[in-house]
Amino acid sequence: MLSVELLDLWLSACAIDKAAFIGNSYGCQILTTLTVRHPQRVERLVLMASDTAPECGPPHGGIKGCSISLQVDNVPEAERLYEALSEGGSVQMELQATFWATRFAMLTDRFGVSWMINCMVDSQQG
Repeated sequence: MLSVELLDLWLSACAIDKAAFIGNSYGCQILTTLTVRHPQRVERLVLMASDTAPECGPPHGGIKGCSISLQVDNVPEAERLYEALSEGGSVQMELQATFWATRFAMLTDRFGVSWMINCMVDSQQG
């Protein structure tokens, strides 16, 4: 039996209808599959990744070919993230309203990591 189905059975046995999950390494694969197969079980999903410690090798040139996308629930949070991540980095698209989102931005932080910040609807506006 797949780990995803075991997790679904365990949630049922514990009478947990919906839960927040944090996935790391193989857990990311299990939790993303759970999200696809049983979306009603997932309240929030956080996937964790890490970089290499300095003592494990030379520094790298940043992440290439992909961006980390952050979905936020309100404009103040989008603004907070934008200010923090853009400090010392470069902005490809300022935080602004778009046809699909209340606010959206694309930037690269001071460590070379590409980010997208997306706020579909401002929960503070109702």
